[in-house]
Amino acid sequence: MAKVAPVIDAYEIEGEAWESAAAAFWTATSDEGQVTISVPKGGTPEDLEVFAYQLVLARKVAEIDGVIRLKESGTTGAAEPFIVYEGVTKTTLGSEIEANGGLDWPEAVRIVSEIGQSVGALHAEEIVHSGLSMETIRLQQSGSPVIADFSSADLGKVHRPGSAEDESQGAQDFSVDVHGLGRLFWAVVQGEEPSSDDEEILAEILAPNCPVAVHEVVAKAMSADPEQRQQSVGEFLEQLAQAASAVDDVEAAMVGDITSETVMFEELEPTGEHTAQSGVAVVEPTGELQVTQGPDTMAPIVVDDHIEVVTAPAAEEAASGVPWFAMAASSIVTALICIGGFMLFSDSLLGRQTIDDFVGMTLTEAELVLEDTSIIIETQLGRADGSEPGDILEQIPRAGTIVDAGSIIRFTVSEGSELRGLPDPSGLTVEEIAAALEAQGFALGEVIEQRDHPSIDRDLGIELVIEGESVDGEYPGGTAFDLVTSTGLVTIPRISQQEIESILVDELGLDVELVEEFSQDLEVGEVIRTEPATGEKVEQGSTVKVVLASDVDPPLVRVPDVVGKTLGDAVNRLRDAGFNPALAASSPGCGLNVLREARERCQNAERGLVWKVEPELVEHFQGSTITLYAPQDVVEDYKNEADDDD
Repeated sequence: MAKVAPVIDAYEIEGEAWESAAAAFWTATSDEGQVTISVPKGGTPEDLEVFAYQLVLARKVAEIDGVIRLKESGTTGAAEPFIVYEGVTKTTLGSEIEANGGLDWPEAVRIVSEIGQSVGALHAEEIVHSGLSMETIRLQQSGSPVIADFSSADLGKVHRPGSAEDESQGAQDFSVDVHGLGRLFWAVVQGEEPSSDDEEILAEILAPNCPVAVHEVVAKAMSADPEQRQQSVGEFLEQLAQAASAVDDVEAAMVGDITSETVMFEELEPTGEHTAQSGVAVVEPTGELQVTQGPDTMAPIVVDDHIEVVTAPAAEEAASGVPWFAMAASSIVTALICIGGFMLFSDSLLGRQTIDDFVGMTLTEAELVLEDTSIIIETQLGRADGSEPGDILEQIPRAGTIVDAGSIIRFTVSEGSELRGLPDPSGLTVEEIAAALEAQGFALGEVIEQRDHPSIDRDLGIELVIEGESVDGEYPGGTAFDLVTSTGLVTIPRISQQEIESILVDELGLDVELVEEFSQDLEVGEVIRTEPATGEKVEQGSTVKVVLASDVDPPLVRVPDVVGKTLGDAVNRLRDAGFNPALAASSPGCGLNVLREARERCQNAERGLVWKVEPELVEHFQGSTITLYAPQDVVEDYKNEADDDD
């Protein structure tokens, strides 16, 4: 993973998330909650070009549902670009399915249809994803899937960095994503990514795990020949929905000389092996129905909550001497008995179990009930509501749910004591709040003196917290609360032009100075930066300079000669002239044979003075950035003094 600073803009980095072919992703938090931040994988021009292309894509898809959404973008103080997305989990669709097994075909239809809707919206924006898989899709906190990796995506005629020069020319092949959705369906049903590129083999593997109609739609999408696939995502989704819907209402049909009839399941006592004139049907220990063909064809096809029984008609009647309707009845009865036995005993054969109602039981009682099962118990403490300690307040899954062997049941368990209201700390000292907590039956934990705390009311200055989180409402008696004291400093947020008055002035109580600065990259009126910068903390009533983008070239201003000056003096001179000074900690290469100009630089560096500026111009646009070069220890001392002054 690419290294990042512990804080980017107003976001605090929490840890690594994942890495794509185009960028490194990190989880981060701000006052607004969790986000995902991406940065270039490296610092080469090629890395930056790829990252810039990802930003173009992110802006293009920002309003599409089911796609990781752009919040903002920017550059750090070290001029490193970053992109901020809405927060998603580290969990991919692949890792979720690997942990819990492949999905039933109806659930696969639902998930692939959701993702397909998002892909269709991408196509409307002339974007071909080209890389759909279980690993490019991640889960939100709600569990909903989102497309999170656009490393392989192509945007219309915009050349994708790293691709062949002529790759983006000509018409786009949207069927690539139809093919990707077909393989994605295969993967979520089978529980793994396809390991073969032979689409016919893959289709044969999938066939037993979904109805014929659904299988035909998916197999067509997976075709190796683009001409044989559905030609749009919309066509694929429509066919998939029709096939899934048709499964619930299979009607009698004639195909050549074969009659197909629909027979609903009935719970019949199984006898293991059932023999009819048309063949032998056996319910295997796995619950599968195996059919041995006899002289008269019998082929029960399991379809959702019923079976199709296919029998030979009158053409076989003459050869056997038995009326065709008698053979059909015999076949139907045989299949009913087999399927009835399977339905009756499939749960026990497959290790499934129906979950009991444990709400109201104690955790100990529930553990005894589940002692001889393979169900795994997980617990979490729930808020006390007057119930006895250890009482089960909630359970997931609910009672009556049928679960597989090894499934997890989660119990929310009561803490036992009654809930009590918190005292109002408004206007109280720490000692008075401690006394009020004790009077309510609570305990005082740690008193934390903090220079600032963004969530604390600036007029209050004290907040009750548990493990750093603000508290409100009712809590069990005996709960310990920490007290956080604050100076009431306010954090400068990232704002738009429309929020200057409402947030900076009205909400935070700051004074605002508006200035304009020429920008080729931003629309007129957009906020370029604030001074102090976003994320810094200031006292209420302080003045914040808000720099807005302008399309008017700024005036040319003479650049002060600051080479050979102290760093503090150089910074002040540049600021007074209307420039933005930036600092670079470095020293020139010095030796015995350096030229006169280089010797002067070395002498300035040895004295701890500014030895170089960039750009080296006599005049420059007002508001431009001028970089000052000084030895590392000098730059560090200057920054430390500036922090102490703050």
